[in-house]
Order: sequence, then structure tokens, then C-alpha cells
Amino acid sequence: MHHLSRVYFNRLRQFQSNARLYLVSVLLTGAAMGIYNLLFNFFVLSLGHNEAFIGKLVSLNHASIIVMALLSAMLMRTVRRKWVLIGGIGLSAVSVLLMVLVPEQWVILGMSVLLGGAQCLINISIAPFLMESSGEEERTYLFSTAFALQMAAMFGGNWAGGKLPGWLIEAGLAGDVEAGYRIALLVMAGLTLLGLIPVLRMRVVPLLRNETPEKVNLPELLKQSRNMGKLVTPVLLTSLGAGLIMPFMNVFFRHIHHQTDEMIGLVFALARLQWDWAW
Repeated sequence: MHHLSRVYFNRLRQFQSNARLYLVSVLLTGAAMGIYNLLFNFFVLSLGHNEAFIGKLVSLNHASIIVMALLSAMLMRTVRRKWVLIGGIGLSAVSVLLMVLVPEQWVILGMSVLLGGAQCLINISIAPFLMESSGEEERTYLFSTAFALQMAAMFGGNWAGGKLPGWLIEAGLAGDVEAGYRIALLVMAGLTLLGLIPVLRMRVVPLLRNETPEKVNLPELLKQSRNMGKLVTPVLLTSLGAGLIMPFMNVFFRHIHHQTDEMIGLVFALARLQWDWAW
């Protein structure tokens, strides 16, 4: 046991500077997304919109993720991962800031599309960036540490997000519930921008010479698509179910079980220990 612990911590000490900076960014941006996932629906409802509008926001957000995911393969071969990551984090913060500061319906809809694309850029760039920023010996430890820190940060964001609007109102910093949500989401955007600082300090990793677009072999692609279909179909079916439930879980607890923000935040935080909430 002692030997295993020593090996584990030796691998942690092998993390390169880029990897260490990324882990700091994960703590900040993960906490920010924990706050956002919990409170954004409540903010939209406090503006006078209904659940159908939230459904439209979720649909547009996911549609932009699909489009950006299809385009990102070309983007990742021409733009260095660091700049893709910076763009994703920066656009995430800007989109939330505009939704909160200019809460017009068309702005919220447009920024929901932008946020989906920005989050896709982050998620697509993370794996290749971590691979570039690690050696074979510590790579597995880096991925597991990044995932664990992200879950811990989102746990903290869910918990703090449930308490934050109430704290702001009690402290006199927010005059009503809507203002409490607004300021809490501004805190979320601020944490995201802070998470950008470690990424800006990362060194640029040159693109590999062999990172050039490959010619498409249609027969081979069709052959592979059959196997991919077997892999994707279960994910598609479970995602359809999750899409009907997960984005509305906080609204469900509020309207059906009449729970407070603090209790819903605690439920989300505890659930975070078991699985990653899809939004």
C-alpha cells in the first residue's frame, strides 16, 4: 500500500507545467459551471419565462454543440489546442455575462447558442491538450486527477450556488431573488475569467507534423460506420432520455417538491459524487 502511494505521488510530481496550470483552471471553471448548472434555470424563470422557453434554450444549446463538434475536427488540425481552450473559456464567460447584463429574450437565445459552441470547444480540446502536455508514465494519472478535480469543483459549485442567492439577499447585496440569481451568475462568470488566467500562462505546444487532413476512403468509412452505429446507438437512446430529464431537474425539485435553492444545491452536489450531471 505504501509502495502504491509512493508511485502515485511520484507520478503527480511528474506533471508538466501546462498540466499543473490546467488543473488550477479546472478548479475555477468547474466551480463556475456548478453554479451555472444549478441557478441558470431559476434565473430564467425569475425573468418571467416559462419551462417551454428553457426547453428552447436547451435545444439551441445542444444544436450548437452538434454543429461545433462537426467543425472542430478541422479546427483542431489548424489551431493550437491552447488557443482553442482559451477561446472556449473566454466565450463561455462572455456569453453568460451578456445573458445576465442584457436579459432580453433574443440575447439569451443567442448567447445560449454561443455558450454551447464554447463548451464544445473546451471539451473537444481537453483530451488532446492533456496528451500533448504529459508523458506516457503520468498520462493516466493526469486524466484521472483532472476528472476528480472537476467533479470536486462542480460539487463545491453546486453547494455554494444553492447558498449564494440567499447569502446575497441577507447581506443586503441583492434586493430580491432575481437580483440574487443575477449576481450569483456574475460571480460564476468571474470565476470562469479567473480560470482563463492559468491557461493564458501555458506554453504553446507546436502542432505535430503529421496533423494534416487525411483523404476520406468512403468504402472503409461505411464499413466503420456499422461498428460505430453499434457503439453510438445505446448512447443516443440514453441521451434522449437524459435530455428530457436532466436539464429540468432543478425546476422539478422547485415546482414539484417545493424545495429551496439551498436544498436543491445540496442534492445536486451529493449526486455529483455519483455521476456527472448532463446539462
